[in-house]
Amino acid sequence: MSPVASRQSIRFTGAALVAVALLSACEAQAPDATPSIQPVSSESAAANAEVTQVDLQMANTLIRGGAVVLDVRSPEEWRDGHLQSAHHVPVQELPAQPLEQLPEKDQHILVYCAVGGRASKAGKILAERGFTQVHVLRPGGYKELAAAGLPVASGP
Repeated sequence: MSPVASRQSIRFTGAALVAVALLSACEAQAPDATPSIQPVSSESAAANAEVTQVDLQMANTLIRGGAVVLDVRSPEEWRDGHLQSAHHVPVQELPAQPLEQLPEKDQHILVYCAVGGRASKAGKILAERGFTQVHVLRPGGYKELAAAGLPVASGP
């Protein structure tokens, strides 16, 4: 047998062995077996949390449905006016702030700011901290919510 023919024979034999091994592994599984579903760890859940952007109409629906409202504007903006039902945590404080005022991690949270940029950033931070139902008002912010007739307050 020539060296070329010998190498081709070895390749063919190797490929055949791999195919037999793969087929054997497939036959070892029961044909009607369903894949097992593993629980997702809290770290994985946080990594997979999705932040949704909502319009003014959906924001209003979330608020009426009992979502926790989070205002992430500056303290000065908060004093000038905010939704009565809102909790206040400026976005720059959110990464380190204890969040006792927020609900269980799977409840709906509506985040707003003045126009949407800080709210989007805050939404990502909340998702990283394990909150799974985060909704960001964008485009729009406090002025649009107030103009829609939602109860507002001013001061601390």
